[in-house]
Amino acid sequence: MVTCLDWIDHLNWEVIVIEDKFKKAACFAGGGKIIVYTGLLDHFSTDAEVATVIAHEVGHVIARHSIEMIKIFTLCFPTRLLVTPLLQRHELEADYIGMLLLAAAGFDPHAAPLLFEKLERIKGQSVLTKLLCFFQLKAHPSRRRRAWLLSQPKVMEEAMKLYREATSDDGPDKA
Repeated sequence: MVTCLDWIDHLNWEVIVIEDKFKKAACFAGGGKIIVYTGLLDHFSTDAEVATVIAHEVGHVIARHSIEMIKIFTLCFPTRLLVTPLLQRHELEADYIGMLLLAAAGFDPHAAPLLFEKLERIKGQSVLTKLLCFFQLKAHPSRRRRAWLLSQPKVMEEAMKLYREATSDDGPDKA
């Protein structure tokens, strides 16, 4: 059976770790390449935290966010005011897809909201920075909001169902 996601199987997936103080990760359109900087990894202590970051970036690839942005820039010359809400939606969508992937891979999905809470503490903002951010348009929603959204009962129940299937003795691959 052919599905709309068959193209994912043909990507040359690769996670590249770059030694640098940056505290971020990124993915690239079309190729399945994910970059994680050691500055981000220095703050993680569990496989589930690292898996959450990678799953989030895979979520961007699956949702074809880069391709969507290329189409928008090809069709028009959007302003930051028009693009920012779309970028924020992309981040939230990648969070959701990433958490479901995390759960389906057998990692406890509670790791996802906990990761964003941890990132909030790591990259904490001063009162002045928060005030200035109020006046500028941010591409990423607040980490606190992202953690809250992933913790919502309906979202967590969906992820926990995948997690239980992945970790049960008669999981999807055992049938």
